[in-house]
Amino acid sequence: MINSDQDTAPDREGSVPEQKKRIGRYQIERVLGTGSMGAVYLARDEMLDRPVAVKVPKFPEGSGEEVIKRFYREARSAAAISHPNICAIYDVGEDEGTHYIAMQYVEGHSLADYVGSRRQPQDEVARVVRKIAQAMHEAHGYDLVHRDLKPDNVMIDHRGEPVVMDFGLARRSGNEDVKITREGAISGSPAYMSPEQLGGKVSDVDPRSDIYSLGVLFYEALTGELPFEGGGSIVALITEVISKDPKSPDAHRQELDPRICAICMRAMARNPEDRFATMQELVAALDQFLKEFRAEPTVSGTRLGEVGSAHEEIEIALDGEQDNPVKSVSVVDGMREDCRKVRLYLQRREFQQAIDLLKRIAETRGVGTAKYAEWAARELPRVRSVAAASEEVSDDTAVVPELAPLEDREEDVLWQESPADLSASAELRPRERSAAEKKPNRMAITMGVVLLVAVIAVTILVVVSL
Repeated sequence: MINSDQDTAPDREGSVPEQKKRIGRYQIERVLGTGSMGAVYLARDEMLDRPVAVKVPKFPEGSGEEVIKRFYREARSAAAISHPNICAIYDVGEDEGTHYIAMQYVEGHSLADYVGSRRQPQDEVARVVRKIAQAMHEAHGYDLVHRDLKPDNVMIDHRGEPVVMDFGLARRSGNEDVKITREGAISGSPAYMSPEQLGGKVSDVDPRSDIYSLGVLFYEALTGELPFEGGGSIVALITEVISKDPKSPDAHRQELDPRICAICMRAMARNPEDRFATMQELVAALDQFLKEFRAEPTVSGTRLGEVGSAHEEIEIALDGEQDNPVKSVSVVDGMREDCRKVRLYLQRREFQQAIDLLKRIAETRGVGTAKYAEWAARELPRVRSVAAASEEVSDDTAVVPELAPLEDREEDVLWQESPADLSASAELRPRERSAAEKKPNRMAITMGVVLLVAVIAVTILVVVSL
């Protein structure tokens, strides 16, 4: 699995430009990521007193003005867009020969971690892809094509929102900037590139190429597999992408809904004409799928393909009950399992996963789930605080927070926290009352009997005296 402790830029191989303590008005704090194209640093904007990510390119030896021009084009391209799901560009400049871009610092983990962590519910994947598609529709409205959409270039921020990063390969359609990328040159990550992009012909690359790349990302998020891998050979991979159709996602994951598979396959059509014409069309298809998927009946409170992951109030039509055709069922077992996973993540010091799951639990609305949502909302700030503090120390010395016990007052079920609850097989489970708690209070019974006898005796004396 991929480590989820990543921020704005994913790690890549390559040398790092010589690190400075300051670049312009930005005080450098630490390295976020490195690559063959340079490095990204966490810095503080001393003028506005906020954290930023500062990207410093490593230009190849002998680079001319054309390469510098491309770097500044990246900044102009991304700075033209204002969207919550696209990384914002704040500044671009040069300081004593060092070129840089200052951008939004996205605290979280990459979509690659999300894809690699576990098999995700298909409707959750659809929602994430839908938000990315909306962001890219905004970019395409500025005549910008990303050309390198892939999980490593999408961050999941602390709110659980996807943020598209790195428009370093973006270009403006119908603009002289196109000339900066030479005909025949392939730029991007081949596994996610469209057939026309792999052909190296710039004029053939338009927004539908991004739709293809998002389709590949969609495919991987649903299945954990890439549609084409080429057996490790780039030449074989390119050949497969250009000449073959991928297997349907349900070939890797049988329980997937045929409708979501059809949407994914259309996005990855080899012929651009057969794909969605725009990202907005893809958004509309995902909207329709999610609407229909949520409205469908389920079995035992769990949707097909989402065993143990349903978190909403579910309505099940009951055969033969005309007067009461719908019954509400809460998925409490799934919530209990998620609470257990929070404790497990904390035990492993996987703080970001614990935070993400607590957020999801806190946002859940359904029958019987309120106590879990309230518990998660109370615990979330404390876990975030511990996670922030753990960044200052090594993983071995990071403090694992002790979660507060759950209490279900309505059912009078007592929940306790014990060392066993923190084990890999632990669950949040009701505490059995002790024998002492279950026994009647003998003293109270005795006093009650004495009082009753006294009342009866007084009554008899009164009656006799009359």
